[in-house]
Amino acid sequence: MFYSTNIYLYEKHLCNYVRSFNLFLINSSCQGQLISSKDSLGGAPVPPEIENPECLGINKELAHASLMPYANLNEALVAKRQASTLCRSLNGMWKFNWVAWPQKRPVDFYKPDFDVTSWKEIPVPSNWQIMGYGTPYYRNNGYTFRKDFSLCNEHAPKNYTAYEERNPVGSYRRDFDLPAEWKGRQVFITFDGVDAGFFLWINGERLVIA
Repeated sequence: MFYSTNIYLYEKHLCNYVRSFNLFLINSSCQGQLISSKDSLGGAPVPPEIENPECLGINKELAHASLMPYANLNEALVAKRQASTLCRSLNGMWKFNWVAWPQKRPVDFYKPDFDVTSWKEIPVPSNWQIMGYGTPYYRNNGYTFRKDFSLCNEHAPKNYTAYEERNPVGSYRRDFDLPAEWKGRQVFITFDGVDAGFFLWINGERLVIA
């Protein structure tokens, strides 16, 4: 889910330029899953990265203090990060698909020619459980999943909500264009918070796991 998440693009003067983008995001919450990486639920493989507690991210920027480039001194003195002309918000309505198991997810949804016209929309930022998808989890002590180091995806007891909703997966898509004046600049994308992890594709290419 996007957990009260704002998504922003910002750019620095560097690198290459691509104007039109399709943004594809899949994220999942680890609540307990099948031991098998594939089954009759849909046959989609379970990504090995979500079974590996030592995989905290791929192609992420290193942790750093909050920052934002500004086009001029006046913008910098105002110090409103999201008001910078070098920033674009991707908040808004996104195409969305929810499934209770990773094996049921639309594996090829990240491909630019994948048809999502029949998908519903969901606001970003939002919490998908509050929007009617799945069951809200709350626990004030301990974890909402079993603490197995080797496998976070394992058979859940029948009295767990996760017995039926075994590691839900949300797939998000939207299209956007970069401003023409960003040509020749390096573009970064920022997610203010995602629970519990996600894969990011842009124009059909997987770029980030976080």
